[in-house]
Amino acid sequence: MEMQQVIDRINALTQISRERDLTEEEDQERQTLRAEYMKLFKANFRQQLDSTYVQRDDGEKVPLKEWHKSIEEDIDQSFPES
Repeated sequence: MEMQQVIDRINALTQISRERDLTEEEDQERQTLRAEYMKLFKANFRQQLDSTYVQRDDGEKVPLKEWHKSIEEDIDQSFPES
């Protein structure tokens, strides 16, 4: 199921819940759809982060993940453990 379809169905169930109590099946469907939404959201966000690059001062473009590792290394060197 695509994200928009999941969102539309969650919204429809939410509207129904405002008018009456959801049946056990509808409530279960809503919980399943919410879990599916979170799964899709995280996958989309991960893809976006994986395709993000940071341009360093010297003009070099590096993947965000690599840049983040270099920042962590800089911090570790600046603040060694006692």
